[in-house]
Amino acid sequence: MRTFIVKSGQTLADIRAELIDGRVSKAQNEATLKRIRDLNPELSAGRIKPGTVVLVPDAPGIKPAATKPAKSDPASMLNSQFEAAIKDTLRQVAADLRSREAERAELAEAFTSDAFKRALKSDQELGGKAELANKAIAEDAAADKALEGALTNMHEAARASIEKLDKLLG
Repeated sequence: MRTFIVKSGQTLADIRAELIDGRVSKAQNEATLKRIRDLNPELSAGRIKPGTVVLVPDAPGIKPAATKPAKSDPASMLNSQFEAAIKDTLRQVAADLRSREAERAELAEAFTSDAFKRALKSDQELGGKAELANKAIAEDAAADKALEGALTNMHEAARASIEKLDKLLG
């Protein structure tokens, strides 16, 4: 399997002329075009969006210079898109986790302030609420740490799956 990337302004007729060797019989030309259309049902007779990746079968009559091996382009594109997406996600999650940690630190500082300690001495109910808040803060921190670990594990598992897919494809 090979790929062909559509250039600006190209139509199916242009692609046909660029991909299929003119020396093949009309029947072979039509059969090859049918195989291309079967692999790429989104192709229409009019102009095709530039940058569209057309899958091209290994068939007699295909000009090899007009195509690229399918393994190199889609696999590297998938890998680079995955890496960009996961890096962006990890960066955003890390920023959110740092923000939440700063909020927890601010609360912890408030709970240890002299003013809060004085308020605790005069209000027994406040002490119980502060204990519940501290427990919730600790649980929240543990959940954030678990989320960070889960994302890291998911990233590693996805990368391993992409490597397996790459090996399977060739």
